[in-house]
Amino acid sequence: MKKSVLFVVLLVIISLLVQTSFVFAQNDSDDTTDTSGVSQDAVADLSDFEKAYACLEDIVQQRGYDSLTPEEQALALLALGYDSGIQGELRSALADSSYNNICWPSDSCRLKDTALAMIALEHINQPTNTIENWFLEQTTEPDDLAWYLQIDTDQESDCTISYEGGSKQVTVQDDKKITGAGGSCLSSAYNGFWLEVDEDCYDNTLEISCDQAFVTSLTYRKKSGSGVDAPYYISAITHSAPAEGKTQEKVNALCFKEKNQDTCSYEGTLWAALALRRLGKDTSAYIPYLAALAPNNERYLPSAFLYMLTGYDEHFVSLINQQKSEGYWQTTSDQSRRQYDTSIALLALQGRSAEQAETAIDYLLETQQGSGCWNNVRDTSFVLYSASPKNPALSSARTDCEDSGYYCVSSEQTCEDAIGTIQSNYYCSSLGQTICCTVYVEEELPDAEPSDDYNTCQEAGYYCKSFCSDSEEIKSAYSCSGIEDCCGPETTTTSGRSYWRVWLLVLLIILLILAIIFRNQVKIWVFRTKNKFKKRPVSPHTRPGIQFRGPAGRPGPRPGMRPGMRMQGRPPMRPGMRRPGMRPGPGRPGQHRPFPKENALQDTLRKLRDMGKK
Repeated sequence: MKKSVLFVVLLVIISLLVQTSFVFAQNDSDDTTDTSGVSQDAVADLSDFEKAYACLEDIVQQRGYDSLTPEEQALALLALGYDSGIQGELRSALADSSYNNICWPSDSCRLKDTALAMIALEHINQPTNTIENWFLEQTTEPDDLAWYLQIDTDQESDCTISYEGGSKQVTVQDDKKITGAGGSCLSSAYNGFWLEVDEDCYDNTLEISCDQAFVTSLTYRKKSGSGVDAPYYISAITHSAPAEGKTQEKVNALCFKEKNQDTCSYEGTLWAALALRRLGKDTSAYIPYLAALAPNNERYLPSAFLYMLTGYDEHFVSLINQQKSEGYWQTTSDQSRRQYDTSIALLALQGRSAEQAETAIDYLLETQQGSGCWNNVRDTSFVLYSASPKNPALSSARTDCEDSGYYCVSSEQTCEDAIGTIQSNYYCSSLGQTICCTVYVEEELPDAEPSDDYNTCQEAGYYCKSFCSDSEEIKSAYSCSGIEDCCGPETTTTSGRSYWRVWLLVLLIILLILAIIFRNQVKIWVFRTKNKFKKRPVSPHTRPGIQFRGPAGRPGPRPGMRPGMRMQGRPPMRPGMRRPGMRPGPGRPGQHRPFPKENALQDTLRKLRDMGKK
C-alpha cells in the first residue's frame, strides 16, 4: 500500500514538472513567427544566421510576396536581395504596393514606409530620383525651435550685425557678455552671453563684422514649455574672420511632414533623413530638429539615427548608455520591440569594432527561435540586414568600395583628415559608413563614459535609461539628463524567475526516488533517531499507558477503581502470564518466531554497532 502511494505521488510531481516546463516554454516564445511548414531538418546543420535566412525565405514564399506590408517587403528585400529570384519577386510586389513608384503605401504615402522602400531600392541599384523629389516636397520648417547667435572674441570688441531691414551695434566684453542697442531681429538672451533671433528673421542672413578677430556660430534648443528649460545645442558649423572681416549666419532647419499634414513628423524625419543620407545627400538641415526634439522622442531611438547622420561622439555615448545589461535595446515597455530596437542600434554600429555590437548579436542569437526566425518577417529581416547582411545580386554593374580595395567611412571629413581621396562612384553597403575613401581610417569609438549630466545617478552606481525594466527599481533621488530615469540594479533575471521552480521540483523528485530506494535504511535512521532523542527515566514498577485488562483480555476495572480511572503501576502477574510486550523464551511451548523484518533490523543494528567500535 505504501509503495502504491509513493508511486502515485511520484507520478503527480512528474506531471506538474512537465506542465510547468510547458508553461515556461510558452512564456518564452511570445510573439513568435508562424513557422508551420518550415523544414527543421533542412536547417539543422546550418549556422545560426543561415538558419534565419532559410527560415525567412520559407516564410516569405509561404505567405506570398503581395501579402506582405510595404515595410515587410522593403526589409525582406534588404535581407534577401542576394537571391536574384526572390529579389525580383519582392521588387515587383514593392512596386505594386506603391503610388506610381513614388511613395508607399499607395493609399496614404507615409514617410517611414517610403524611406524604407527608397533604401531597399537603392540597395539593389534601382533608380530613386522620383522618390527623392517626393521627399523634398514634404519638407517644412519646424516651429518649435529657438535660435541664438554667439559671438566670441579674445579681446573686447565692437561689432556690427546687419540683416535685411536693419542692423545692430553691439560690444563683446572681456567677460564674453554682449551689450548694445536693441534691434528688430535680435534681443539679449542667456544672461547676456547670446542674442536670440526673432522668428520673423529666420529667413534673413545675419552678417557680422568686428574690430577684433572673432568667431560666430548659431545655438538652438527646443522652445521651453511648462516652465522647464530644454538643453542647448551648439551648431557644428562655425565661422571665423580677422579684424574688420565678415561672417554670415543663417538659420537652417528643416523637417519632413506627412502627406496632407502641416506639422513635422519626428519618426518620419528620422527615416527620410537617413534615406537621403544613404544617397549621399546633405542632411545637415534636419539635424537641429532631430537633436533638439530627441529627448521627447526616445521611443524611436534617435541617438542611433543621429550617430549615423553625424558621427558625433555624444550620440554614440547616448546610444550605448541605453543598451540593457543583457545586450539588447528596448525603448518602450513593450518587450516585443527588443529585436527591432536592437536592429536599429546595430545599424549605427555597422562596420565599427564595438564590444556593444558583439553583446547585442549574442543576445539576438540567444533569443532566436528553433526555426531560425525572430518574432515575424519584419524583425527577422531587420536582424539579418543589421547583424549579418549579404551583398545583393545586381542586374547592372556597380563598383563595390571594399571589394575594390578601398574603405568605407562615416563622413567626407574623416577621409580628408586621413589624407585620403573620396571615390564618389563606389558603393558602401552600410547606412552609417557611406563614403568610399582611398585610405584606411580607424574610426575610434569613444568610451561610453557618461557626461556631467549623468554623474548624479551613475556616480551612485546606477544607470540612466529611457525606461527601467520590471526588475529594476527607479531611483528618483538621483538625476539623469533629459527625460531618462535612474535605474537601480536588476534584482533577478528573466531566466532566474522562470526556472527556479523547475530546479526545485527536480530536487524534490530526486529526494523522493532516493527515499524509495533506501527506504529500509531510512527506517533504521528514524528508529535510531527516535531512540536517541526520546530517552527518559522509566520507573521499574510503572509503565505509563498500560491498562488493566479483565477476563478474555478485555479492559476492565480493578476492585476499588472508579469507572474511567487508569491503574497506576504494574498489574500483578499470574503464573504462566506474560508481561505485555514479552515473547516466550527459546525452547518453551508456544515459542514465537521473530519476523524476517525483525531479523533484518537486528542484523543491521548489530553491524552498525560493530562499525562504530572500529
